[in-house]
Amino acid sequence: MSEKDLPPSDASERPSQGGASPADHQTPASGQAAGAAAQGQGGSAQEHAQAGTQNVSSNQPNPVIAKTPVITQKKNKNISWIWLVPLIAAIIGLSLLVRGYMQQGPIATVTFKTAEGLEIDKTQVRYKDVVVGTVTDITLTDDHNSVLVQVSFKQNAEFLMREGARFWVVKPRLAASGVSGLGTLVSGAYIGVDIDDSHQSKAEYRNEFVGLEKPPELVSGRPGKRFTITAPSLNSLDLGSPVLYRRLEVGR
Repeated sequence: MSEKDLPPSDASERPSQGGASPADHQTPASGQAAGAAAQGQGGSAQEHAQAGTQNVSSNQPNPVIAKTPVITQKKNKNISWIWLVPLIAAIIGLSLLVRGYMQQGPIATVTFKTAEGLEIDKTQVRYKDVVVGTVTDITLTDDHNSVLVQVSFKQNAEFLMREGARFWVVKPRLAASGVSGLGTLVSGAYIGVDIDDSHQSKAEYRNEFVGLEKPPELVSGRPGKRFTITAPSLNSLDLGSPVLYRRLEVGR
């Protein structure tokens, strides 16, 4: 059987099986052209999009980039007023020390039997009820039977550093003649001192004294005389017993 005798359907199918038809050969070319056109359109679309983006970005303000803040502490050069308080206190304390050193006078040592009523840096020394010094130290003697009281005088009390000066402790006392020293119940005990005014220029300088256990009967500057009476017996006499002259009390 020849090809001419075959049916038309078979003849049309055979070229498609054995090779590509002219239409098939033209299809890739048209596909490539369509792809190129699509790429061209896509590229132009991207360019238009980029141009639009550039136009939009050129119209908008540039964003401000915030810098990292730097924190610094400001130095306060002004002096705080609170520091003036200790400075003023130090100046006042220093001035008091200098003043005390400038006013410090001689130092004397007085021996007493006991230190009853005496306190360091508190007990005053008075001459005619005027403060002339202060007790600065109290110690025992070497034999431990008495006490040594150190007295610091003022500069204007140098005249008391003479032989004949008498020291005694003023405190409340109860005797047959009455009660004395009641004022010390409030102010505290103090050391009284006295010296004979008439012998100050002739007396020698001295800084060690023996204190009296009882106040003297007479002090300088007051009128009166002191007598010593010798009798065979004491009888009923005692300290503070009155001395009568024509039945009038003239002494004790």
